[in-house]
Amino acid sequence: MLPDKQEPSLQFFNKISDAIIITDLEFNIKAWNRAAELTYGWKAEEIIGKNIMNTIRIEYINQEQDKVLMEFEKEGKWKGDVVQYTKNGEEIHIFSSVSLIKDKNGNPTEIVAINQNKTKTRKIEDKLKLSKEKYRLIVENAHEGIWMIDEHGYTSFVNDRMAEILGYRREEMLDAHLFNYMDEEYKKIAKKNLKRGKQGIREQHEFVFVGKDRKRISVLLSASPLFTEKEKYIGAVALISDITDKKKAEEKLKKSEKRYRDAYEQANLYRDLFTHDMNNILQVIISSSELISYDKNDIDDKIESYLEIIKNQAQQGAALINSIHRLSELEEKDIELEPIELIGILDRQLEYIKKMYKEKEILIERNNEINQYVILANRFLGEVFRNILTNSIKYNNNSKIEIIIKVSMEIVDDREYIKLQFIDNGLGIKDEKKEIIFHKGKKDLKGSKGMGIGLSLVKVIIEKYQGKIWVEDRIEGNYKMGSKFIVLLPKLKK
Repeated sequence: MLPDKQEPSLQFFNKISDAIIITDLEFNIKAWNRAAELTYGWKAEEIIGKNIMNTIRIEYINQEQDKVLMEFEKEGKWKGDVVQYTKNGEEIHIFSSVSLIKDKNGNPTEIVAINQNKTKTRKIEDKLKLSKEKYRLIVENAHEGIWMIDEHGYTSFVNDRMAEILGYRREEMLDAHLFNYMDEEYKKIAKKNLKRGKQGIREQHEFVFVGKDRKRISVLLSASPLFTEKEKYIGAVALISDITDKKKAEEKLKKSEKRYRDAYEQANLYRDLFTHDMNNILQVIISSSELISYDKNDIDDKIESYLEIIKNQAQQGAALINSIHRLSELEEKDIELEPIELIGILDRQLEYIKKMYKEKEILIERNNEINQYVILANRFLGEVFRNILTNSIKYNNNSKIEIIIKVSMEIVDDREYIKLQFIDNGLGIKDEKKEIIFHKGKKDLKGSKGMGIGLSLVKVIIEKYQGKIWVEDRIEGNYKMGSKFIVLLPKLKK
């Protein structure tokens, strides 16, 4: 029987939060409360009188409809989860409790279904399952080991990667104490770290475990303590990366660096000893030749010329040794630069060259520029000019050596450069040799004289100044008429 609209039972019927549906024995709807309207979308007046089986589509979870109906007829009741569809076709999840109502004589009269809408709960559960599955996949497939311990230090969880790092299976590690996987030294460290963790301190540090095969395994460990809502310590979780190979590589690198450093220091020692001792030897030769030349009464012109050759060669040898020493200094470290006025340095080197080769007839001309040219350089700038000038004199068979120096400004790639041209009437340089004369480690060119480390030193210095150097023919196309060394040095901006 349906509750009368005026009866208090109707108000109760409509206040129940679950959908209540009453049908006859043929499943024709007789009553439909307010919650049913909200759940399924049909108003009572729309649906009363319709057959529920034909109106609301239903799917039984893990059961067939025929078996459900047979159980209901036999037992007079049924409970279970179903999927139904609203008036708009929306899928909803329902927990349905269906009972057969009988009269006082025990005859069936009606069917009452109380349906609880669990759609929101089901969505939350599905999201939770998805989230759990997602995190499970992350944990199981992580490249890092994941290790959880309880408040007493016993293993409550490890992922496959963690077990693999230590050489165990996961099952072997579960319930085992953390200290089982470390030596006495690291047990002491772990005890201190656990104590800090109980104080809520998170930390990352390197650690060493002992694997199943007793090998030491270096790891990077990031540990976080775990607490209940009431701030009770319940254990810790750690992310662990195996860095054993990295540590071995670092150790090899350290040993290699030490060997290199030792060899480097040894080479420097030999270089300094060589420079010092050879300079001493050459100085003795120079001094001895000078002492002999003082007593001109006892020597003829031929011997005097030999003494002059000895003296000059010894001086060139000393210059070579100093050049090699400077070259090694330049290449092994960055050099500090400062603003330097170029013309003054150049003029001082011209005076030096004239004194050095006073026995030769040398004509040096420089254009009379009164401009000051400031560049970023250092004490090696004079070495550049001296080597270029010396080269023009050494490789020159003329009785009168001519050197013309031109200083000017030039713009290259929107940058101002000071251009210096050293033009001589010397032996000249073949085209195929114009590049290699600046290369370090090249032997003297075939047919050339003297000791040729100077130009490689010049190139290194100029490149330290972010400049350029190259050589051309004095007369284009005829190298035998002499050379033109061209130097570009960046002008310092005001």
